[in-house]
Amino acid sequence: MKTYKTLKEVVDAVKSGELDESQLLVVMDNDCSHIYFGPRLDADGEENEDCICIYRGKGYRDTEDLWPLVLPNADVEWC
Repeated sequence: MKTYKTLKEVVDAVKSGELDESQLLVVMDNDCSHIYFGPRLDADGEENEDCICIYRGKGYRDTEDLWPLVLPNADVEWC
């Protein structure tokens, strides 16, 4: 399974149909966000061990990558 270096790459892959958004699990944390691909639960209702990490974020700083995706023409800065 392919991994992605930026949130834009993940969004582009979803828009193109390369990734099925319904199969993504986004786990947010203050120091290490992740996006996993695959069903969260297996056929027995247990956590799916085959869920693959396709993106490792930057925790709170993930917002730096999100703003250009939702407001591409805005100036965005930290205070």
